Amino acid sequence: LAQMIAAAPDDAAAGIEAAMNMQIRDGPNRPPQLRTGATLSEALLELGSVLGEKLVLGNVHILSPPPGGIVAGYVHPKSVDSMQGTGRMAGLVSLRSPDGLGSSPDAFHTTASRLARHIVAAQPRFVSVDSIPAETLRKEREVFKAAHFEQIGPRMAGTITEEVLKKVLDGKTNKFYQEYVLACQELVSPQVSSEKKVVPVAEWLEAEAKQLGLSRILVEDFKLAVL
Repeated sequence: LAQMIAAAPDDAAAGIEAAMNMQIRDGPNRPPQLRTGATLSEALLELGSVLGEKLVLGNVHILSPPPGGIVAGYVHPKSVDSMQGTGRMAGLVSLRSPDGLGSSPDAFHTTASRLARHIVAAQPRFVSVDSIPAETLRKEREVFKAAHFEQIGPRMAGTITEEVLKKVLDGKTNKFYQEYVLACQELVSPQVSSEKKVVPVAEWLEAEAKQLGLSRILVEDFKLAVL
């Protein structure tokens, strides 16, 4: 089903309603349980009646590979015996390099897959610091300021200087980056042993690029789906 939706990215990108109106086409990607010519909405209803479950399309995320790049994904299984490629959390990431995929496209894909797994584990909100909307950052700093004033009390809040307050807010902002910005997050990977130094994603990508003989590996975008 995911392959069928991916084959019609323009329809799927228009939203869930448009995706539900997509027609099931015959072909190698058509699951045998889905009737050719039925809309996706009808097909899910029919399949749900057979399974005795209500099937709902929760969301649709489309991510196209950038020029000279690649898209990879990871689905975290609900349990050890779950069907492959199914679960309650999934991540997609698109990577590119100014040098293309280099001499080892498979290794480039492995890097993208590891980053997709990290995205599911760490659940970032932004690709980079520069990608955070100015209004979002302003609101976050206002929240930090209010929380700090509440913590120190009105008496001390009235004596704090702008310079000290800026340092406090900058520190909290950096912590926000480390928690929610993909490039600043510490890499979460099962391949990294506890004895190895944990590095930020941006630093890890630099090392991966060097290992693959590339000048840089850039994150174009990512998508995270959580049910």
